[in-house]
Order: sequence, then structure tokens, then C-alpha cells
Amino acid sequence: MLEFPSFIRGPVEAGFSRQETPRFDTSQPASGAYFSEIVSDDAPMYFSVNFVLTREEALYFRAWLRRNNFEILTGAQFEIELSTEEGITTQIASFTPSGIPQLSSESGRIVNYTGEILVQKFNEPSAQFDDLILGIGASGGSYQLQYLINEDLS
Repeated sequence: MLEFPSFIRGPVEAGFSRQETPRFDTSQPASGAYFSEIVSDDAPMYFSVNFVLTREEALYFRAWLRRNNFEILTGAQFEIELSTEEGITTQIASFTPSGIPQLSSESGRIVNYTGEILVQKFNEPSAQFDDLILGIGASGGSYQLQYLINEDLS
């Protein structure tokens, strides 16, 4: 596993989107109604990310990409902090073949790179508390929910 440098800022939250791969498949038989069947319960997720870096950070970032070029091109994984509904979570990710970071813009001392990250097994710390979270939501308890997410899951 590659080590993503801790001194390089991770992707920014504003330029960020996530796409979840469908976990089911729908079949249309020759006769009768169509039906769906579960394919997987751990489908990968794709994150479109933007790295907004100073020129110095961009120099480090490019050096890391060049140094690990072969590993990155062959799907090597690395730990990276990504923004989720629960805040910042550590994910084990790799760049997609078409999503290796590319320079997208420069403005003064700021350099932007865009890329796409694949997360095979999405880490959601609150997933084990889904029933509790829904119960708190039904009772209108946003304070309790904030406490659960910020205190108990950290």
C-alpha cells in the first residue's frame, strides 16, 4: 500500500462528488414481470475529487505521483481522508485508470488538480447504528444525533 503524504492537503470538500455503483441487477425475462436481484452488498464507490494546492504543495504532489507512477497506474491503494456525511473519514482508495490527477487550472499561487478515486469498501463508522439513528431522527432529536456522531463514533 502506498503512503499518501500527510503534508499534502487532501481533496477539498467543495469540489467533491460521490457515485455509488448499483448493488442490484434488473432482469427483463421474455415473458412475465421483470425482477431485481442483489448482486453485491459491498459495491465500490467513485469519488470525483479536486486538490487545491499551493505551488509548493503541488510540487510535492507531482513528485509523489511521479515517484509512484507505476504503482498508481496498476491500481495501488493508499489511505486518504475524504469528506463524507459523517465528516472526514479515512478510506482505502486507488485512482481509477481515467482518474489519475490532472492539472485543471492555475490561479496565481493556487494550483488545482482533478481526479477520480475508487473506494472498494466504503468506511462508514455510523453504519452499525442505522436503527438507532433512524429512531433518533423519528423523535426529532438532532442534538442526540450530533452527540452520537461526534462523540461515540470518533
